[in-house]
Formats: sequence, C-alpha cells, structure tokens
Amino acid sequence: MQISGDPNRFLSLASTIDQELLRPSMMAIEMHAGQCLYASGDEVRKVFFPHSGLVVMTMSIHNRPAAGIVLIGNDGVIGGLSATACAPANCNAEVLISGRATWIPAVEYRFALAQSAAISNLAARFDNALMAQAQQTALCNATHHVQARFCRWLLEIYDRTGSTIPLKQATLGRMLGVRRTTVTMVSVRLEKDGVLRSRRGSIEIMKRDDLERHCCECYQRAKSFAKTVFVAGDKDQSLATANAAAAPVPTSAVRQ
Repeated sequence: MQISGDPNRFLSLASTIDQELLRPSMMAIEMHAGQCLYASGDEVRKVFFPHSGLVVMTMSIHNRPAAGIVLIGNDGVIGGLSATACAPANCNAEVLISGRATWIPAVEYRFALAQSAAISNLAARFDNALMAQAQQTALCNATHHVQARFCRWLLEIYDRTGSTIPLKQATLGRMLGVRRTTVTMVSVRLEKDGVLRSRRGSIEIMKRDDLERHCCECYQRAKSFAKTVFVAGDKDQSLATANAAAAPVPTSAVRQ
C-alpha cells in the first residue's frame, strides 16, 4: 500500500525506511459513523491509522450511555497502546464521523516497534499525548461547567474535521455525559452570540476565536502539551532513525 504523503500524522512522521517496514502489512478501510472498531475488553487485533473522519474513545458505567474520553483523527493512532502491551482494550473505539483509515495487524505493529527504535520512539510519543488528553478530560469533567466543556469538544472536533461538524446534539450530549436538552440550551445561547449555527444533524462554527473564548483552559493545555511532546521528541528522532539499522533485534521481535 502507498504510504508516501499519507495525511495520518504518525505515518507522515515515519521515515522512508520505516514506511517500507510498515507498508507490506497495511490494509485500507472505510470507517462508517456508528461503527465500533473494538469494544472494551476485546483483544486488540488491529492498529488503525485514520486518514480522515473521527473516532472517539468511550467508556460507560451502570448501563448508562458511553461518554467520550478522547478524540482521534488523522493526528493519532487507534489501538496502539493496547496492542503494544498485548492487553485487552480498556475502552470502546467508536467511529464518530465517517472517513478512511489504514490498519496493520497488532502482531506486525509490535514487530515494527521491535525492529525500529525510531518507530518505537514515535509510538511512545503518540501514546503519551493520548494519555495526556484522557487525563485532561478527566480533570475537565470534574471542574468545568457544561458550556465550557461543550466548546472544548467542538474545538477538538473542528481542529480535526473542519468548520461544519456533522453531529447531532444528542450525540454531543452523550459524549459529554449530559442530556440532549442541556446541549440544546447551550447551543442556543452560543447561536444567539453568533458563535455557531445549529442545523438538523450538524453544527457550523461561525466564529472560532469566540468559541475558544467560551472554552475552558483544558483545550489549550492539552494542545500545548502535545506540541511539547512532539517538539521534544523530534530532537531525538533523527538519532533513533540513524541507529535503527544497527540496533539488534530482540527475541520479542519474532512474530507470535
């Protein structure tokens, strides 16, 4: 499969040599809204690299609708952490907005990490950024009111998909863990201020800067941390790539 120029950030940051390592095992997939890539407790057999669309990681308790934890678009990797640890999924991976992705078998992903210090370093950075986003969401849910959290989620989605967000208010309410009527009240308030335009089945962001002003600090904190992780990692990436060919392949690298 052709990976060169791939819009997925992980694949784009991989060197040509590492892309050659990944390419033979990669397959294309169309992701459809509502599709579950894997559920909590499942064995993660595939690692996904979104090119477009959006996936939300969710969890539920006491038979309540699953609430959103983190969002992953073409800026991330789905299932990499569980696949690396050979551990079951600790949450659900649901397609929120339809799009395209490529995937690689988990065993081949582990093999690539063992073969290449550069890929291993890259994967660690993506995992770190994902965990930071989840931790920031936990803090946000515990400390900030619904409107601020609603604006944060819209910004997170906007950054990954564009100004028109093809989601219903009921879906956004489920992601936030609140009633649809609560989302409707917040949306009406923001629409009166000219920040967004709500239509049946979609929300259009009219004034992104104003939306960010209504947002809590968690949006910028998570964004800044992710930037720091990748800037710091880039300083070591060229060295890891240079050493990758010379590094011995550990016994654990054998496909199992």
